[in-house]
Amino acid sequence: MKSKRTFYGLSSAAALATVLVFSVAVAGQLDQPVTASSSYTLTFNASNGAFSNSTSSSSLYQNTDARTSSGAAIAVNYYQAKAASSYYAELSSGGYLYVPNGLTGLTSITVNFVDRGSGGLSLYASDCPSFQGSATALTSGTPVSLHFNYFKLLAPSGVVDVVSIVCKYTCQTATNSSTQSTTNYLYFHYHRSDATYTLNSKAYGTWVWTSGSGTQYAFDQSDSYGVYWALPLSTWGTTTTLNYIVHPAGDWDNKDPGGDEVFSLGDFTADANGNYSVYKLSGKLGVYASSVLAMAASSETTPTTPSDGSDKGLILHCFDWSLATIESNLDAIAAAGYTAIQTSPMQQCKDYSASWTDTSGQWWKLYQPIAFSIATSSWIGTTSTLTSLCTAAKAKGIKIIVDVVANHMAGGSSSNTPDSQVATYESYIYNNQSSTFHTYKAADWNDTSTYTITHENICCPDLNTANAYVQSRVLSYLKSCIDCGVSGFRFDAAKHIELPSDGTSASDFWTNTAVAAKTYATSKGITLFNYGEVLDSPGSSRSRADYDNYLDALTDNSVGYNVLNGVYNTNASTSSSPSYNSNQAASKTVLWAESHDTYLNSGGFSSGATQDQIDLAWGVVAARANAHCLYFVRPGSTMNSTLNTAYLSDRVKAINSFHNAMISATSEYLSNDSYHLVGVERSDGSSLFGMSIIDVSGYSGSLSMTTHLIAKGTYTDLYSGNTFTVSNNRVSGTMSNGVACLIQA
Repeated sequence: MKSKRTFYGLSSAAALATVLVFSVAVAGQLDQPVTASSSYTLTFNASNGAFSNSTSSSSLYQNTDARTSSGAAIAVNYYQAKAASSYYAELSSGGYLYVPNGLTGLTSITVNFVDRGSGGLSLYASDCPSFQGSATALTSGTPVSLHFNYFKLLAPSGVVDVVSIVCKYTCQTATNSSTQSTTNYLYFHYHRSDATYTLNSKAYGTWVWTSGSGTQYAFDQSDSYGVYWALPLSTWGTTTTLNYIVHPAGDWDNKDPGGDEVFSLGDFTADANGNYSVYKLSGKLGVYASSVLAMAASSETTPTTPSDGSDKGLILHCFDWSLATIESNLDAIAAAGYTAIQTSPMQQCKDYSASWTDTSGQWWKLYQPIAFSIATSSWIGTTSTLTSLCTAAKAKGIKIIVDVVANHMAGGSSSNTPDSQVATYESYIYNNQSSTFHTYKAADWNDTSTYTITHENICCPDLNTANAYVQSRVLSYLKSCIDCGVSGFRFDAAKHIELPSDGTSASDFWTNTAVAAKTYATSKGITLFNYGEVLDSPGSSRSRADYDNYLDALTDNSVGYNVLNGVYNTNASTSSSPSYNSNQAASKTVLWAESHDTYLNSGGFSSGATQDQIDLAWGVVAARANAHCLYFVRPGSTMNSTLNTAYLSDRVKAINSFHNAMISATSEYLSNDSYHLVGVERSDGSSLFGMSIIDVSGYSGSLSMTTHLIAKGTYTDLYSGNTFTVSNNRVSGTMSNGVACLIQA
């Protein structure tokens, strides 16, 4: 075996793909590799795809001579354009070029041109070939960032010679730049209990070989499990059995745990995207199929959760916090066991003023947007602070979820019409209200028909979300957030946006926004988690399952209501109902003990509950199997006030630790003692058993309760540290402050 003294470092971009530049020429195509990037460039110029017509024509033509490196033709439609010596095309006044088929992953465009007059050259971009909306005036040679798959270049007046068009893409593999495919990856994770991934200043890495000499790879990325590297499966050709050694760079005397090892991909199951993940635990031979299995084999007491953005982790709702405040509290948030953070809406909202800071008078404005773009002036943050937060959170294994308002826009003098501020940011939407908004229909909470639910004015002018331009603006906003590193979205008022299955009210909104955003995020190496706010029933002719193909989960407010109602009235039987709304699968739900609506809206059902009661309810909600759970941080009297630190209390931390430790224990049993005790038992059916016990009155003292699922033996309370015993189908021990989070010792 030939040893090397250094590791090959893989940047995050390099972990996605090796770059290929598409430079298209008549005589053939040139593929030029460039290191450490996941971008691809397609250039249109005089030597590629020259126009066949020599005079301008009022007819619309299509030029298909331009080709990618794989040989696929790229169509370019043109009008009032002709061939020009040494230029790609000459555009007459009113002439234009556009791509009729979406170029997936397009991120920027640079046009080099000569303006013979003073009319300039305009760029229109869209996610549909209608090219509605405002134009961007181009400067020759200056790149313009895009978040769309279509573009059009227009010479408004005068003659413009287009020298070249350079299109850049971001995707996972260099194939046809018009239809990008994906590459499958192996993720090799490594965990050390001391969280120290260097020895004598030498970083740990992995020597990998199939036969003969091998290659060393540095652990260049991190998550909540530890560190990892990611490489395309094609790195090893068709071989699926890999030999490996984990050791510090150049230090062959400190192999972990001490020798050569081997594993076969055939022993593992690929995820839905065809990627494989293996987990190495320091001091243990072999690799594991998940971080939970690996940690179960260790003696560590700190539970670890999967790093996937769609895991069943805990979401901390930092309501009205500025992004800078969130970032400064990341260490505490991570230590408390939260794996995701939800921000308030990031869109520019109506009537913002930095001098207005009262929470009661301002918070609702964040749910009345005037733009589908990240705010430039806001209590919450901007593009730069969002990027900074996402980068810092990723390093700590925390995902960032952004609240999105896409059902409506800010109301003006009445809720019937949009606020005039919308015109400043979304001129097309404002100036074409007959097509971009629904005709006003008063809200009727007793009318559960699909038409009323998807057209009614619930507080503000209702957007026509079936409109292609509206959809393109929503997707543009989602993409801009993903570009900052966002890993998920909560869609406000999702119930009031039509589904493809909604009959005469149907549209492809969810396909062209949430699903399209997932595809875009995947090209960036991000697994997106999207969930929608659907309160109570989705409507008389709809089911919650109708959303399964478009969103990862929906809110279930009924569970939190029942649990908190039982706590509020010290009635354990009310808090222990196991059913979900319309029997929706737990994995498709987001639960809470309270939300911003239940706390801040007039008459909200949790507004009268104390924080202590909320946290007792959280003990039941967060103990549920397979569900996503959200903890709402009650705001102070002023925006960005974080005086409430209940989310960091020892009791809440213990509840969170129980949730995280039990993620793989997918079986549950809810029961009560017909008085004050609620029990949530969890089991994986073989070796992992736990039980969360909540006394809805907040009692401290000894208890005894019937069990149904967990094994007999000794259990440790993560909150008090007390020992509990399970014998003859009964659990007994001493609880503190109404909470006992038991894990079998």
